[in-house]
Amino acid sequence: MAPQRRDVLRAGGGLAALLTGLAGCTEQIDDVTGGGGPDTPSYAGALLDPGTLFEMETRGFVSVDAEAYREQQAALPEEFRRSVEDTAGDVEGVDTADADRLSGVFGRDRGDPENRHDDATVSVGRVTGSFDAEAAASQAESENETLTERGEYEGYTLYAGASEYDLTQSVAVAISSDALVGATVNVPTPEDVETSGDIDEPELSATPSGVPTAVDAVRAAIDTADGGGDPLTDDELAAQVLADLGDQPLVGGALVAGATVRQQYFGDGEGGTRDPEDEVATDVKALTQGLTAVAGSGGAPETTAGEVVVRLYYESEDVVSDRAETLRSALETAKSRSEDVTPPETEVTTDGRAVVLTITGDPQQLSEEFGAGEASGGSSARGTAVEPPQVTFGFEYDAQNRLTVTHEDGDVVPTDLQVRFESGGESRPETWPAGDDGIAAGDSYTTDASVDSGSQVLLVWQGEGAAAVLGKSEAP
Repeated sequence: MAPQRRDVLRAGGGLAALLTGLAGCTEQIDDVTGGGGPDTPSYAGALLDPGTLFEMETRGFVSVDAEAYREQQAALPEEFRRSVEDTAGDVEGVDTADADRLSGVFGRDRGDPENRHDDATVSVGRVTGSFDAEAAASQAESENETLTERGEYEGYTLYAGASEYDLTQSVAVAISSDALVGATVNVPTPEDVETSGDIDEPELSATPSGVPTAVDAVRAAIDTADGGGDPLTDDELAAQVLADLGDQPLVGGALVAGATVRQQYFGDGEGGTRDPEDEVATDVKALTQGLTAVAGSGGAPETTAGEVVVRLYYESEDVVSDRAETLRSALETAKSRSEDVTPPETEVTTDGRAVVLTITGDPQQLSEEFGAGEASGGSSARGTAVEPPQVTFGFEYDAQNRLTVTHEDGDVVPTDLQVRFESGGESRPETWPAGDDGIAAGDSYTTDASVDSGSQVLLVWQGEGAAAVLGKSEAP
């Protein structure tokens, strides 16, 4: 989910952009699940295991049935639809009307928590359908200075490259008439690289020898889709998760240890973890004990009816009942605090080693009340929505890509703002507290964490029965 669409288009021929949008879409409907049969669904065998390229502490996937998307798009939130259509439109020769399935896998291994350049990340996207291969190839050649043609591989034309100034990232694209594959690989910065000036950035010119690159990832993805390679389903847990998800329209998940989740949620930036500060945080910490995977699927078969199902997997079936009770408690606490929204219908059940949360309701209403859309005004269950403040913000990034946001002009914001962005390849919300006098012109907020290069920052306001994005920025 890291780089934004147009940045990735320039860096990777547009393929990763399509998956970037898909990842954002599934996040907006809460990474859902719907149950499946004893066998993994047909699409699962084509998902590459990113852990075969690097040893990864977090591995994940997302997959969208394009036909089901087209059938259900009228019921999906507008922001979801716009994200899919816009990202597809960024790739010459690609249209969602031509796609059969859009899938992606990602992997991340975190190094030094204080140094984002110490992380290793892999993201691979694959789109199947019927495409104008010549138009896609022309775009890859004309709009990207770093990509060069690297010959043929199993019926695909390969394009690959690395930035002249970034040894740590490589990008590759493979194009055929019935499938497009794109990959981005980031590796830790070598310790002996020299830096210059006041900016702590390496001066680099080539990918380290002996280290997997995006070309390796693309080739591995092609081999896996052709029935060879190293599919994610070779992992016993991943195979079980994918079987449980089944052939739902939208699926996604991550294989991640609870300790990793807690470090991300409660981390103090020094390798430790803070104690929870309230009841909900305490429940979150309890829910991640023994956690091994999170997955989900969902759909909106009718304009006023959608279902989101989230599955939490644990090391032992013995703890599942307790975790289910903890989740019920957390939901009740959250609902009691949400006076400005209508709580959706939820049900918590257990299934073997998994706790299953089912959320049902009107997709549009859920999107509006929980602020997933660009701006969600209009009526609510509590009456007329409050108009969002009109504000101009300034955005400034330091050498470590920490962001300082400044209220430059406009209305006083009377409530806290949520600053949403990606850090270390994962979604991170931070709160800009309003204080007694609100957030007024001249006030500023600096993020605790670094913002991933190319990712989008959103300033989200929530008021009486409404929510809106007041400002946006893309990290350099």
